[in-house]
Amino acid sequence: MTWNNGITVIIPTYKRPKGLDCALSSLITEQVNSEKFEIIISDNDANGGAKDYVEAVAAKSVKPEIVYVNAIEPGVCNARNAAMALARGRFLLFIDDDMEITPGWVQKMVDLLLKYDAGIAFSDVIARMHDDSDPKIRAMIPIFSRTTKEPEGLIYESLGMGGAALDTSDMTLPNPPFNLELNDVGGEDDFLFQQLKNQGVKTAWSPNFSAFEIIPESRATFSYIWKRNFAFGQGPTQIAADRGVKGIPKIIYWMLVGIAQAVVFGTQYLWYRLRGRDDAVQRYARLSQACGKFFWWDGFKPRLYGSHSTTE
Repeated sequence: MTWNNGITVIIPTYKRPKGLDCALSSLITEQVNSEKFEIIISDNDANGGAKDYVEAVAAKSVKPEIVYVNAIEPGVCNARNAAMALARGRFLLFIDDDMEITPGWVQKMVDLLLKYDAGIAFSDVIARMHDDSDPKIRAMIPIFSRTTKEPEGLIYESLGMGGAALDTSDMTLPNPPFNLELNDVGGEDDFLFQQLKNQGVKTAWSPNFSAFEIIPESRATFSYIWKRNFAFGQGPTQIAADRGVKGIPKIIYWMLVGIAQAVVFGTQYLWYRLRGRDDAVQRYARLSQACGKFFWWDGFKPRLYGSHSTTE
């Protein structure tokens, strides 16, 4: 049963008790205009490590209603699909178990969808580093943040599933919504957004309210930044490849873009490093994305999710 104007917030989690506590604590005090409001925690730990915690929180909460599901098959797509199979809301909002929302975020996301008659919406997602007193770590904030310089309104680009919202009333979701082939490598959000855009679904965005992504020390490394951004870079070329023969011109286009960007950002990165600039890491991330556009096929896909996910 779908709630006509109900709201469902989906949080996939995998062995991150501190992160999940932060995310859920920021959500349970949210005030929304709808009488129907639920949060679904999809636990991708086969042992159900989050079950006791979630059920304890659920026992104390009347609104929002908190629902636990154990998605035992590893993979971010499995976790999100398990939650979506239970979701009753017309409006589906997504945050990750390493995120924290600001007060009013849930209702503001719903209002953003309605204001622009959009099916997809994004807010600012700002990275919060484990030690932003270190200038080298502080320089990583733009790399992990999901934002754009556009003013509030309709946009074409996509910013990632964490911090996104869908109005399902005027779209046809794939079955399953998230492509199972992308369980370990990610990019399932870009794949879904592209399918929805192909239906004519509009995308709205606002920089006027935010969520935060908490970046632990284990991910504030050059190695993780390379893998993460390489996977991001593969996205547009892979989307073109999924169109088969029709996608060949776009595959060639994105591979050429990757080569050109690799030359530019590789040169900038070396120059910045030689000058000892802390923001050299930002050019390193762009170089990684450029390489991903060229080396897009399966043999080069980094494994970041499922059994390869980072934990606390």
